[in-house]
Amino acid sequence: MPECNFEKFAEFVLKKEKYKKSFVKREMSNNEEYGVEKDFYLKLRTRLKKILKYNLSLDELDSLIEEVSSKKIPCYEKAIQCIKEFLQDKDYIWESHSKSEIKYGDLIIKVNPQLALRINNELYIIRIHFKKKEISRPKVNILLKIMQSAYQNDTNAVKLAVWDICQQNLYTLGIEEEIKISQNLEQEAAKWIKYEKDIDE
Repeated sequence: MPECNFEKFAEFVLKKEKYKKSFVKREMSNNEEYGVEKDFYLKLRTRLKKILKYNLSLDELDSLIEEVSSKKIPCYEKAIQCIKEFLQDKDYIWESHSKSEIKYGDLIIKVNPQLALRINNELYIIRIHFKKKEISRPKVNILLKIMQSAYQNDTNAVKLAVWDICQQNLYTLGIEEEIKISQNLEQEAAKWIKYEKDIDE
């Protein structure tokens, strides 16, 4: 059964119709060629999760600047600074969480938030946006909508969140809070599947 990552699906949904088929083709190729060397923020994401999980000092992020290539340094410096500023006045505790998935028609959407944190005594399941460029609000809303559907049977009083690190914004949504998007995700999933079949033929 066809499947895709929920962030890539959100990007697909927001593409103009004439670009959607080429987007699916590119993602099919990327899935075949994926390697950790292409994951720009892998080291930062891994170190941040370790620090939060074991309650280490955020200053341990600083040594990453000596471990990454020169082209990554400005992006890492900016992200590290913003992480410190965002978390410095908050009480936070690491919580375990699981990945999830949801089906729209015959397409499986893999939902893989990177963190679960109890911030100021509220539990958040969080997807992180590391890039300097601000994440668009339509994309945030689609991500939150998919996360809400994937975790709707969670018995905890949980909030879903997208953390735009460089803008220091935490966009949140309650598990039962209404959110409206203009797109029909079932219809968009059907398009994805159609394009995959067209490409395979």
